[in-house]
Amino acid sequence: MKTVSIKLNDAVANQLHATAKRMRASKSVVVQKALKAFLSANGQNHDSGACADWAGKVLGSLEGSGDLSFNPKHMEGFGK
Repeated sequence: MKTVSIKLNDAVANQLHATAKRMRASKSVVVQKALKAFLSANGQNHDSGACADWAGKVLGSLEGSGDLSFNPKHMEGFGK
């Protein structure tokens, strides 16, 4: 993880402190979330999260066998 130093005016520093306290999180976590939201809103979403994170709401939206590889019937003709 990289470290970044920034300078904040008193008003922003106070707002950051209050937000972190309200969220029961560190100021670092609050800044990371805010920066991710800003970058995402500006087309810079390069979060390398897990595939499940990217799939979001579509996970579990389909019906069928959970894992087709366990039933040999579903594997008939696979790879031919």
